[in-house]
Amino acid sequence: MILMYHNIAPEKDFNTVSLSDFEAQMKYISEHFNPVAADEYIAEIDGANKKRYITVTFDDAYVCLRELVLPIIKKYKVPLIIFVPTHHVGNYNTWDGGAHKTTIMTWEEIKELDQEPLITFGSHGYDHVSFGHITAAVKEKEFRQSKEDLEHQLGKKTEFFAYPFGQLEHREKRDVGYLKKNGYKAAFTTNWSRNNSSANIYALNRIDILPDTGVAGFIDILTRRFQPKFYKQIAKNIVHRLKLK
Repeated sequence: MILMYHNIAPEKDFNTVSLSDFEAQMKYISEHFNPVAADEYIAEIDGANKKRYITVTFDDAYVCLRELVLPIIKKYKVPLIIFVPTHHVGNYNTWDGGAHKTTIMTWEEIKELDQEPLITFGSHGYDHVSFGHITAAVKEKEFRQSKEDLEHQLGKKTEFFAYPFGQLEHREKRDVGYLKKNGYKAAFTTNWSRNNSSANIYALNRIDILPDTGVAGFIDILTRRFQPKFYKQIAKNIVHRLKLK
């Protein structure tokens, strides 16, 4: 399973899980699952024990990662990957319309976090745009420039990508060609499912952890067999595909 977070704060808010909930959630997976880094998750994606593996992801690279998240993941030894929209480094989440401004880390802060063994960085595109409605030239820049920015700043390969917005309407089948061309090993979506395999390595499913998920809801998501949100996601995908015909 792959978990998706955006922001952590003392109190829950827009796209923001409360600090106390987040710590309880990390404690739970450290005791009942095997939290692993993204590269290990990919390596074992078809393995016999894959259902015990969990990877934690954070989109947008907000300052909470340095100030609040880092002490908790070190306490419970939970690796995570942070996806950075490189054009917005040091700025804020302009794509949310300005009503819920959240500060994004600077390059210096990102470099500092990159020294932590539990943390990996990946690309979240250059300008945090939908990949469903942009030209081929813009799409190429989004995949290439963001990767080059990260590799230049961090001095290491960037191998993972997370689609901004991430639902079917925000990506296209041809994106896989761009991902492979630019040297990405895997790509993460926001499609809700607990299951992944090598067959969808460039469209990995994730579980979004919301402000109201809480601790009991979190445990339910990870352990209960029937999940209504999974079937809602299937229905949404069917509707989208029918619109394309």
